[in-house]
Parts: sequence; structure tokens; C-alpha cells
Amino acid sequence: MWPGVRRELSVVVETSLTVRPIGIMNRFVETYASDVLPLHAKHGFDLLGGWSRAGGTGQQVVHLHRFDDLAAYERARASIAGDAAVAAMVEDHAREMSVTESIVLGETTAYATDARLRQGRVREGDAPLTYIQRVSRARFPHRPEVARLLARIVDAVEASNAISLVTAYQAVTGPTSDVTDLFVLPKGEGALPEANAAERALEGGVVAERFHALLEDEIVYRLRPLPYSPLQ
Repeated sequence: MWPGVRRELSVVVETSLTVRPIGIMNRFVETYASDVLPLHAKHGFDLLGGWSRAGGTGQQVVHLHRFDDLAAYERARASIAGDAAVAAMVEDHAREMSVTESIVLGETTAYATDARLRQGRVREGDAPLTYIQRVSRARFPHRPEVARLLARIVDAVEASNAISLVTAYQAVTGPTSDVTDLFVLPKGEGALPEANAAERALEGGVVAERFHALLEDEIVYRLRPLPYSPLQ
């Protein structure tokens, strides 16, 4: 069903939502927290985080769900598909809002370690943090080298103490040349130039130059945690 996916690796499911009409966002957040989250939890969907996403079109939301392996994801999908309450809920809420959904299944990268994920879930203070989603679209057939260079870049930018990796995944559906990194900025968005400088300085700029030469495109989104997100 998922050709080429290594079944033993943990997987991340990225769901991008465009919410309409304008002005319905608060209602969407209330509905998701009260109705959708409990159903997802019942069927084994572990929400890593939910954010509003700037940099796209319209009112955008991105959700990340993490599963220990592909089999766990398949069980959750089969379970929720057989629940009549889900279809009834969707039909009910479709009367007041329109939600367009796009799903990407990704394998976690080698540098997206459990230790980094645990650290990403540790925070201090009450104010929501700023997150960055960086999508690196590799030129064919350079995704393996792009992922290796990203591992070195992530080490360098984390050493600056300006930014920390939460998770990273390589798409196995949709644009399969994409590698997506999710970062948190513990010191705020003002620390982003420090991280960028650390990337540019790695081996005198050679690594960053090679990395960008292998990309077809690169997209960076600013993410703001939604109230129901486990990652704040």
C-alpha cells in the first residue's frame, strides 16, 4: 500500500487545512478541541502539534501526528474509517464551515532522534513559542544527499542555541523529494538570524552552498501554536 516505506520507522502525518469562510477560525479551533481531538485520540491518532501557518493562502492550519511505525498508522486509519460518528460529525460541521485537507505521509529522518523530540516537548514559561517549518525540495535524485547535509546543518544551528529541531521527515506521498524540518525558537523569532548565520558559517559556507545548489525550492513557514496543541 505504501511502496518504498520502511515499515519499522516512525512516521509523521502532516495534515494541511484551509479553513473557510473568513472569520470562522475561532469556531474551527473550538470545534476541533471539543469534537475532533477526542475522536482522534480514541482511534490512536497522537497529535504532536497544531499550528496556524503564515506564508500560505487563506486561513491555514497544519497538524502533525506521529506514529511509532507504519502499522500503527494503518491501524488508526482503519479504525477511524469504520466509526460512523466521524462521518456524522463531518456532515454536521460542514453546514457552517468548509475545510480543505491535504495529507502528506513522511518517514522520520535519521537526525530526527527521540532525544530531540523529547527536548522539543520541554519548555519554560507560559507564552506560546514560535515554530518554523522548513520544506527543502531536492532536485532529483539528490534527496539522500540533501538529508545528509541537513543533518550537519541542524547540528550547527542547534549549537548556536538559537533554534532547536523538534522533528523532521521525508515525504513518501505527495512531493516525495521534500524533506521537512520543524524547529522551535526558544528565544523568540529575533534569534533566527543567529541560526541563519550558523548555517552559513558551517565549513566556511561550503555546506550551505552545496545544500542550496541541490534544491529545486525551499519554503519557510512561521507557525503559531493553536490552543489545543500539545506543543506550545
